[in-house]
Amino acid sequence: MTEAEISKVKTWDEFVKACEKRVALDNKQLGIKSVYVPHAKICAKPDFCLVAMEPVNPPTPLEIKKGYKAFNNWHVNYCAYHYLCSGKFKYHITDLAKGTMPIKIARKTQTERYKNWLPLFKKELELLGNPKVIAIGTKVYEKMKELGFEDAAWIQNCSSSNNGKITEEYNNTKKKFPGPTENEWKSFVKKLMRHCGWEEELIETRDNRLWKKGFSQISDEFNYKDKKKLFTVYGSKFKELAIK
Repeated sequence: MTEAEISKVKTWDEFVKACEKRVALDNKQLGIKSVYVPHAKICAKPDFCLVAMEPVNPPTPLEIKKGYKAFNNWHVNYCAYHYLCSGKFKYHITDLAKGTMPIKIARKTQTERYKNWLPLFKKELELLGNPKVIAIGTKVYEKMKELGFEDAAWIQNCSSSNNGKITEEYNNTKKKFPGPTENEWKSFVKKLMRHCGWEEELIETRDNRLWKKGFSQISDEFNYKDKKKLFTVYGSKFKELAIK
Protein backbone atom coordinates (compact mmCIF):
# COMPACT_ATOMS: atom_id res chain seq x y z
CA MET A 1 0.00 0.00 0.00
CA THR A 2 1.19 3.51 -0.76
CA GLU A 3 1.63 6.24 1.83
CA ALA A 4 -1.08 8.20 0.03
CA GLU A 5 -3.55 5.31 0.47
CA ILE A 6 -2.72 4.92 4.15
CA SER A 7 -2.98 8.67 4.76
CA LYS A 8 -6.64 8.46 3.71
CA VAL A 9 -7.43 6.01 6.54
CA LYS A 10 -9.40 8.01 9.11
CA THR A 11 -11.55 5.46 10.97
CA TRP A 12 -11.05 2.08 12.61
CA ASP A 13 -13.23 0.36 10.01
CA GLU A 14 -11.07 1.83 7.26
CA PHE A 15 -7.98 0.65 9.13
CA VAL A 16 -9.34 -2.92 9.26
CA LYS A 17 -9.97 -2.87 5.51
CA ALA A 18 -6.44 -1.55 4.94
CA CYS A 19 -5.07 -4.45 7.04
CA GLU A 20 -7.05 -6.95 4.99
CA LYS A 21 -5.60 -5.43 1.82
CA ARG A 22 -2.06 -5.53 3.24
CA VAL A 23 -2.41 -9.24 4.08
CA ALA A 24 -3.62 -9.95 0.54
CA LEU A 25 -0.63 -8.06 -0.87
CA ASP A 26 1.78 -9.97 1.40
CA ASN A 27 0.30 -13.25 0.20
CA LYS A 28 0.72 -12.25 -3.43
CA GLN A 29 4.16 -10.65 -3.17
CA LEU A 30 5.77 -13.15 -0.78
CA GLY A 31 4.00 -16.30 -1.94
CA ILE A 32 2.54 -17.08 1.48
CA LYS A 33 -0.90 -17.90 2.86
CA SER A 34 -1.62 -15.61 5.78
CA VAL A 35 -4.98 -14.64 7.24
CA TYR A 36 -5.95 -11.31 8.76
CA VAL A 37 -7.39 -11.70 12.25
CA PRO A 38 -8.41 -8.49 14.04
CA HIS A 39 -7.55 -7.72 17.62
CA ALA A 40 -10.19 -6.87 20.16
CA LYS A 41 -10.49 -3.10 20.57
CA ILE A 42 -10.07 -2.86 24.33
CA CYS A 43 -9.80 0.93 24.37
CA ALA A 44 -10.32 3.54 21.65
CA LYS A 45 -7.82 6.00 23.16
CA PRO A 46 -5.48 4.01 25.41
CA ASP A 47 -2.57 5.24 27.47
CA PHE A 48 -0.46 2.22 26.48
CA CYS A 49 -0.16 -0.01 23.42
CA LEU A 50 1.38 -3.45 23.98
CA VAL A 51 2.91 -4.88 20.81
CA ALA A 52 3.69 -8.51 19.95
CA MET A 53 5.32 -9.77 16.73
CA GLU A 54 2.45 -11.35 14.80
CA PRO A 55 -0.38 -13.81 15.48
CA VAL A 56 0.50 -17.44 14.71
CA ASN A 57 -1.50 -20.57 13.91
CA PRO A 58 -4.21 -19.50 11.45
CA PRO A 59 -7.79 -19.97 12.71
CA THR A 60 -10.16 -22.37 11.03
CA PRO A 61 -13.04 -21.06 8.88
CA LEU A 62 -15.44 -21.98 11.73
CA GLU A 63 -13.40 -19.98 14.24
CA ILE A 64 -13.40 -16.95 11.94
CA LYS A 65 -17.16 -17.27 11.44
CA LYS A 66 -17.70 -17.35 15.20
CA GLY A 67 -15.71 -14.17 15.80
CA TYR A 68 -12.14 -15.35 16.41
CA LYS A 69 -9.87 -12.56 17.62
CA ALA A 70 -6.10 -12.34 17.84
CA PHE A 71 -5.39 -12.39 21.54
CA ASN A 72 -2.47 -12.19 23.96
CA ASN A 73 -2.51 -14.19 27.17
CA TRP A 74 -4.73 -13.51 30.17
CA HIS A 75 -1.79 -12.70 32.45
CA VAL A 76 -0.76 -9.76 30.26
CA ASN A 77 -4.35 -8.47 30.30
CA TYR A 78 -4.81 -8.96 34.04
CA CYS A 79 -1.56 -7.19 34.92
CA ALA A 80 -2.06 -4.41 32.37
CA TYR A 81 -5.53 -3.72 33.79
CA HIS A 82 -4.53 -3.84 37.47
CA TYR A 83 -0.91 -2.65 37.60
CA LEU A 84 -0.35 -0.57 34.46
CA CYS A 85 -3.75 1.15 34.20
CA SER A 86 -4.97 1.18 37.84
CA GLY A 87 -8.08 -0.92 37.28
CA LYS A 88 -9.08 0.60 33.94
CA PHE A 89 -9.14 -0.75 30.40
CA LYS A 90 -6.79 1.98 29.19
CA TYR A 91 -4.53 -0.27 27.15
CA HIS A 92 -4.54 -1.80 23.67
CA ILE A 93 -2.86 -5.01 22.52
CA THR A 94 -1.79 -5.53 18.92
CA ASP A 95 0.83 -7.12 16.65
CA LEU A 96 3.43 -5.35 14.57
CA ALA A 97 2.41 -7.48 11.56
CA LYS A 98 -1.23 -8.57 11.40
CA GLY A 99 -1.26 -11.64 9.14
CA THR A 100 -1.41 -14.96 10.99
CA MET A 101 0.52 -17.96 9.65
CA PRO A 102 2.61 -20.93 10.84
CA ILE A 103 5.67 -19.89 12.89
CA LYS A 104 8.24 -21.25 10.40
CA ILE A 105 6.80 -19.18 7.56
CA ALA A 106 6.51 -16.13 9.80
CA ARG A 107 10.20 -16.29 10.70
CA LYS A 108 11.30 -16.57 7.07
CA THR A 109 9.34 -13.52 5.95
CA GLN A 110 9.57 -11.24 8.98
CA THR A 111 12.01 -8.72 7.52
CA GLU A 112 9.90 -8.04 4.43
CA ARG A 113 6.57 -8.10 6.26
CA TYR A 114 7.63 -5.80 9.09
CA LYS A 115 8.80 -3.25 6.54
CA ASN A 116 5.43 -3.60 4.76
CA TRP A 117 3.43 -3.23 7.97
CA LEU A 118 5.31 -0.34 9.58
CA PRO A 119 3.23 2.43 7.90
CA LEU A 120 -0.02 0.73 9.00
CA PHE A 121 1.30 0.23 12.52
CA LYS A 122 2.08 3.96 12.71
CA LYS A 123 -1.44 4.68 11.44
CA GLU A 124 -2.85 2.37 14.13
CA LEU A 125 -1.00 4.33 16.80
CA GLU A 126 -2.26 7.59 15.30
CA LEU A 127 -5.88 6.38 15.41
CA LEU A 128 -5.36 5.31 19.03
CA GLY A 129 -4.04 8.75 20.00
CA ASN A 130 -0.32 7.81 19.97
CA PRO A 131 -0.14 5.86 23.26
CA LYS A 132 3.15 4.79 24.83
CA VAL A 133 4.49 1.65 23.16
CA ILE A 134 5.44 -1.45 25.19
CA ALA A 135 6.99 -4.36 23.28
CA ILE A 136 6.11 -7.89 24.38
CA GLY A 137 9.44 -9.73 24.24
CA THR A 138 13.03 -8.70 23.48
CA LYS A 139 12.76 -9.59 19.78
CA VAL A 140 9.88 -7.17 19.30
CA TYR A 141 11.68 -4.57 21.41
CA GLU A 142 14.83 -4.82 19.26
CA LYS A 143 12.73 -4.58 16.10
CA MET A 144 10.85 -1.55 17.46
CA LYS A 145 14.18 0.20 18.13
CA GLU A 146 15.34 -0.62 14.60
CA LEU A 147 12.15 0.90 13.22
CA GLY A 148 12.67 4.15 15.08
CA PHE A 149 10.65 3.67 18.28
CA GLU A 150 13.49 4.77 20.57
CA ASP A 151 11.19 5.41 23.55
CA ALA A 152 9.57 1.95 23.50
CA ALA A 153 9.58 -0.05 26.74
CA TRP A 154 9.37 -3.84 26.95
CA ILE A 155 8.22 -6.82 29.03
CA GLN A 156 9.14 -10.49 28.85
CA ASN A 157 7.26 -12.64 26.38
CA CYS A 158 5.37 -15.54 27.93
CA SER A 159 6.47 -18.72 26.14
CA SER A 160 7.84 -22.13 27.07
CA SER A 161 11.22 -21.19 25.57
CA ASN A 162 11.32 -18.12 27.81
CA ASN A 163 10.59 -19.81 31.15
CA GLY A 164 14.22 -19.51 32.26
CA LYS A 165 14.30 -15.73 31.77
CA ILE A 166 10.93 -15.33 33.47
CA THR A 167 12.13 -17.36 36.47
CA GLU A 168 15.34 -15.33 36.66
CA GLU A 169 13.45 -12.04 36.58
CA TYR A 170 11.00 -13.39 39.17
CA ASN A 171 13.85 -14.37 41.51
CA ASN A 172 15.50 -10.96 41.08
CA THR A 173 12.33 -9.02 41.88
CA LYS A 174 12.26 -8.10 45.55
CA LYS A 175 8.56 -7.27 45.83
CA LYS A 176 6.42 -10.27 44.94
CA PHE A 177 2.91 -9.82 43.54
CA PRO A 178 0.70 -12.67 44.77
CA GLY A 179 -1.81 -12.20 41.99
CA PRO A 180 -5.53 -12.96 42.25
CA THR A 181 -7.34 -15.80 43.92
CA GLU A 182 -8.90 -18.26 41.49
CA ASN A 183 -12.33 -16.60 41.90
CA GLU A 184 -10.82 -13.15 41.30
CA TRP A 185 -9.08 -14.54 38.22
CA LYS A 186 -12.34 -15.89 36.78
CA SER A 187 -14.12 -12.65 37.63
CA PHE A 188 -11.54 -10.63 35.68
CA VAL A 189 -11.79 -12.95 32.67
CA LYS A 190 -15.56 -12.46 32.63
CA LYS A 191 -15.14 -8.68 33.00
CA LEU A 192 -12.73 -8.53 30.06
CA MET A 193 -15.03 -10.69 27.94
CA ARG A 194 -18.01 -8.44 28.65
CA HIS A 195 -15.94 -5.32 28.02
CA CYS A 196 -14.86 -6.62 24.60
CA GLY A 197 -18.33 -7.90 23.70
CA TRP A 198 -17.20 -11.52 23.62
CA GLU A 199 -20.15 -13.05 25.46
CA GLU A 200 -21.55 -14.63 22.30
CA GLU A 201 -18.27 -15.10 20.45
CA LEU A 202 -15.75 -17.88 20.22
CA ILE A 203 -12.54 -16.59 21.78
CA GLU A 204 -10.55 -19.80 21.80
CA THR A 205 -6.92 -19.46 20.81
CA ARG A 206 -4.60 -22.37 20.45
CA ASP A 207 -2.19 -20.72 22.89
CA ASN A 208 -4.70 -19.92 25.60
CA ARG A 209 -7.14 -22.84 25.31
CA LEU A 210 -10.14 -20.83 26.34
CA TRP A 211 -13.75 -21.16 25.23
CA LYS A 212 -16.49 -18.90 26.54
CA LYS A 213 -17.98 -21.69 28.66
CA GLY A 214 -14.78 -23.57 29.45
CA PHE A 215 -13.86 -22.09 32.81
CA SER A 216 -12.14 -25.29 33.91
CA GLN A 217 -9.55 -24.45 31.27
CA ILE A 218 -9.12 -20.95 32.72
CA SER A 219 -8.37 -22.65 36.03
CA ASP A 220 -5.78 -24.86 34.35
CA GLU A 221 -3.93 -21.80 33.05
CA PHE A 222 -4.27 -20.01 36.39
CA ASN A 223 -2.83 -22.93 38.34
CA TYR A 224 0.15 -23.48 36.01
CA LYS A 225 3.07 -22.82 38.40
CA ASP A 226 5.45 -21.06 36.02
CA LYS A 227 2.73 -18.73 34.73
CA LYS A 228 1.94 -17.60 38.27
CA LYS A 229 5.39 -15.99 38.31
CA LEU A 230 4.11 -13.62 35.63
CA PHE A 231 2.00 -11.75 38.18
CA THR A 232 5.24 -10.62 39.83
CA VAL A 233 7.25 -10.16 36.62
CA TYR A 234 4.54 -8.18 34.82
CA GLY A 235 3.18 -6.50 37.95
CA SER A 236 6.58 -5.11 38.90
CA LYS A 237 7.39 -3.92 35.38
CA PHE A 238 3.96 -2.38 34.80
CA LYS A 239 4.02 -0.55 38.14
CA GLU A 240 7.39 0.91 37.15
CA LEU A 241 6.13 1.99 33.70
CA ALA A 242 2.89 3.43 35.10
CA ILE A 243 4.69 6.06 37.17
CA LYS A 244 7.17 7.18 34.50
